Amino acid sequence: MPRPKPIPRRLLIVLLLCVSLIPPIGVVTFVALHRPPPEAQLEAEVELGIMPYQRADDEAASIRLLQCVTIRNPNQYPYNNISVSLNKQFYYHHPKPLLPQQSMQIPLEFFITKGGNIAFQTGSKKVDRVTIFAQIPSGERAVAERYFANDGSPLPAPSKSNSDRPKKLPSEIK
Repeated sequence: MPRPKPIPRRLLIVLLLCVSLIPPIGVVTFVALHRPPPEAQLEAEVELGIMPYQRADDEAASIRLLQCVTIRNPNQYPYNNISVSLNKQFYYHHPKPLLPQQSMQIPLEFFITKGGNIAFQTGSKKVDRVTIFAQIPSGERAVAERYFANDGSPLPAPSKSNSDRPKKLPSEIK
């Protein structure tokens, strides 16, 4: 039986380099060429304010004033499956559609963490950022993000480069 010819050392090194470098280069190329499309922008008017609130089982005399987020749909089509985030930490999901030219008010006390164990504390926390996710008629998820100062007044929308946006949000400055 003839003895097999050994692979030359240089060829073995080249083969090992190819086997170890081609997969990562392929992954990097794939990621660079197949980026997901940007999310659609949601047109929504967002304000921080105060609303009268009465629980369904309470008497009329027990109306309280609560801090709230008011969201208005300025479009001619409804927003479905609305989710709202405060400071990217507290969340609220509204399963009913927000009809065209209508608005809804959500008390800040209704926002909870993803684990569901901590509610937003209006006395100790400030709202810096409100992010709204909604399904639009095309079936896409659209996003609107608004920023607020410590006094609740709206801040300008950041540019694409984020150079206009403050380096830290008001609640992060100590």
